[in-house]
This record gives sequence, structure tokens and C-alpha cells, in this order.
Amino acid sequence: MTNQQTETADAYRAQLVSNQPDAPGWRLFVVLPGLASNWPEATWSTSNPPTVHQRTTALDGMGYRYATPDRAPKWDWSETQPWEDNPRALVELTAVTHVRPLED
Repeated sequence: MTNQQTETADAYRAQLVSNQPDAPGWRLFVVLPGLASNWPEATWSTSNPPTVHQRTTALDGMGYRYATPDRAPKWDWSETQPWEDNPRALVELTAVTHVRPLED
């Protein structure tokens, strides 16, 4: 098993997504088993992505910490263009990290 697999085994995925143009802002949630309506989340109504500090504080408030051995933040970003036939369409940004409950 690689270090990354060891780090993320038994961890949950936290995801930060940009909202759609009709509701500018960002949403951070922790993907848990069960209904999405029960997932803990935080939101920001800003066009800029929340800082690492803001995301870390939000995760802490939801009861989670980074799953890396040193508990350091590590976010993987991706960009998607929902309307490939429209080069002027806004892109959707998504960031993912792995987290564990604070008591682990």
C-alpha cells in the first residue's frame, strides 16, 4: 500500500465546490454514508474560493481534521466546463481532500 492509500484508508472525502452562477459562492461538505441531506456542510457567499485557513476552521467546526499523517491540508483541484460547446461558459471548480473525525 502506498503512503497516500495508508493516509486515506478509513477516511472520508471532503469536497469544496463552486456554486452555479445563479447562487455565487462555495460549499464545503463531508461525504458520509447515507443521505446527502445529512452531510455536514459550510458555505461561503464569495466569488473567491475560501482560504485554506477558512476551510480548515470549517472542517474543525464540523468535527473533522485532515487525514494526512501530519494533519496538514492537502487539496486536489479540478476544473470542469459544463458546456463544452460554449467556450465562454463558466467553469466549475472542485477541490477534494480526505478527512477523519476529530476523535480518531
